[in-house]
Amino acid sequence: METKLKIAQSKVMHKDRVWSVAWGLKDSILASTSGDCSLKLWDKNLNPVDSFAQDRTVRRVKFAPDGKQLAICSFNGKVLIYKLENGVFEEYAELEGHESEVKSISWSADSSLLATCGRDKSVWVWECWEDGDYECAGVITSHSADVKDICFHPYDCILVSVSYDMTVKLFKEYDGEWDCVQTLTGHTDTVWCAAWSPDGLKLATAGSDQCVRIWAMNNGKLELEANIQGIHERTIYSVDWGERGIVTGCADNKIRLLQQSEGGWISSDAVAVLSDVNSVAWSKNGDKIAAGTDDGDVVLIDLV
Repeated sequence: METKLKIAQSKVMHKDRVWSVAWGLKDSILASTSGDCSLKLWDKNLNPVDSFAQDRTVRRVKFAPDGKQLAICSFNGKVLIYKLENGVFEEYAELEGHESEVKSISWSADSSLLATCGRDKSVWVWECWEDGDYECAGVITSHSADVKDICFHPYDCILVSVSYDMTVKLFKEYDGEWDCVQTLTGHTDTVWCAAWSPDGLKLATAGSDQCVRIWAMNNGKLELEANIQGIHERTIYSVDWGERGIVTGCADNKIRLLQQSEGGWISSDAVAVLSDVNSVAWSKNGDKIAAGTDDGDVVLIDLV
């Protein structure tokens, strides 16, 4: 029986487009960032918990897997770290180095590394020390254009980046140096987003060519397994992979669920909203999806 999507709540939570949504460790908290220069925290029913003002658009938010840290990146070229102190997130550290807008961030599985990427074509890797310090461990300049997204492997020290240059790159760390070990080609336009499968054996990428490509790991290399086309009519801005399938958010105002069947990948269902969908995120227990849209809405979707 195919899974269906049902919009549970949709509220205008920001005064400008919502760029990013992310769930906390136990789904008890949801974060959103916006063009209104804010980071906001909500409970699972979208009641306000906290709000933090910034001086530029906040492009992305990600909670660390340890649940004790969250990071945001901004169009001002900075990355801010917040730490959980006495049940409240407080600003803790500011990371600088990118020359322009920082587009995305990702934590390693053990929360010891943070990766950032940006319009300056670079990927930075930061070490997060137990004493609370953050130090740059490497700057990667393998892309020839704006780096749109980065994604750490769910359990291995592998990093993937995607770019305006239409490529997907795979990085590993050897003797303190981060090297590009594979470049994936095939996308015919900007690649906006990437997400690993929960078991780390596959990767999904999507972008302006309106397709979702599935790559499977084989002897340490990613190989194209499927190219899913015809599911969206405009740029796919966001993809997330959970235990119950792949969810996509698109500029055609749709949020779509993809699931694998014996005959291949199928689109189980889709819901429509009022504007571009910039970000989608599975809850940790897999029973809910959050999304952020161009009209400032935060949308909660149930699986039925």
